[in-house]
Amino acid sequence: MVISKLDKKDKEVVTVIGADTFTDSFREIRDSFLEIEQNEDKFLELLEEVDFDGIKKNFLLELKEDSDGINDGMNGDIYQTLEFFSKNYYLTQKKGSLDRSCIDQFDFLGFSITNKTNNINGVDGMLLNFGKGKSILVKTERCSFKVDVDNIRLISEFEKDVPKEVLENLYSFLKEYINDYEMVATLIKDVDIESSELLEVIKKHNERIIIDEIKLGICCFVNQLLRQSLFLHSKAMSVIYDFDDKKFRIISSGAKWDFKNKMSFGNIAYSDKHRGLLIESLFDDTKKKKYFSVLKKEFRKLVKNKMEKTLTSKKLMSLNEVKNENIPVNLLSDQQILNSLRPKMSLKDIAEIKKSITDEKQWARVSKVIDEYLTSLE
Repeated sequence: MVISKLDKKDKEVVTVIGADTFTDSFREIRDSFLEIEQNEDKFLELLEEVDFDGIKKNFLLELKEDSDGINDGMNGDIYQTLEFFSKNYYLTQKKGSLDRSCIDQFDFLGFSITNKTNNINGVDGMLLNFGKGKSILVKTERCSFKVDVDNIRLISEFEKDVPKEVLENLYSFLKEYINDYEMVATLIKDVDIESSELLEVIKKHNERIIIDEIKLGICCFVNQLLRQSLFLHSKAMSVIYDFDDKKFRIISSGAKWDFKNKMSFGNIAYSDKHRGLLIESLFDDTKKKKYFSVLKKEFRKLVKNKMEKTLTSKKLMSLNEVKNENIPVNLLSDQQILNSLRPKMSLKDIAEIKKSITDEKQWARVSKVIDEYLTSLE
């Protein structure tokens, strides 16, 4: 296949020229494609079949379900924060992953041990240095504990471009979450020694371990929230050519369609950057126009690539692709059907091919080629 391009007044006109073996079906696809290329309204008609209102509704439903899951057992409501980061995909993506250095401050007000267990590795002691040239062997134990923190704040780089009310919601919920969360760490047991210096060293050691656990808990919660926001909606849209209605269609994945006589071209605009633009376009008409423009470019690239690969690939022009419902059998010539047959094909293989062909005349054509092929093997 040869593809030539003519640029006229910033408009790209694409002509697809096929060899003499072009079937009528491929000419039909080509003509439909060229019509869409040269008429913006024709492409917009394709998008009318995409249920964007349904996508938006499902997005908001998933958002509510996810926030309810996070809220479970808590007094606070994280919905406002999750909604903001989910709707602002690219901003959320830029936030990246937080580490301990991203925590600007929090007030540590104390902790209370809720349970004690044996150390996992069997080691129950450590050498503790205190004072100048002083050390002592102290006992350790695995402890479960809850903390009391207040005034949690993340660094300004994280807070940038996030509304004040969203940050207040996040910090309020985060405080409740950290204070309610039962943490686990190895701490030094109380010692029966009257040494204020030693007791102060033990206190600072245990608090340092606990504060580190608090920082870890804050980072884990926020990072999980950001990841959940990015993957809240990940459904694809597919491009097909419907031979019964003689036109291209763009359909939402998961939608209940029953196109018997179709050619599948694959998913369109399904990368991270496209998913973000889709989500933002659901709530911003300006971004919707940009998204539609991106969809058209992706549609053009997808169709041209699939047509070129299909016409030059024996693998893609075969009964196996018919069986997998990627192409209709009427795209295949008798010779291509014959080339698809193998001596070791089972009755099950033939039954699956027959099941995928709904047109009785087309099945009669395929059956005739199969009969002739089997006869030739005798």
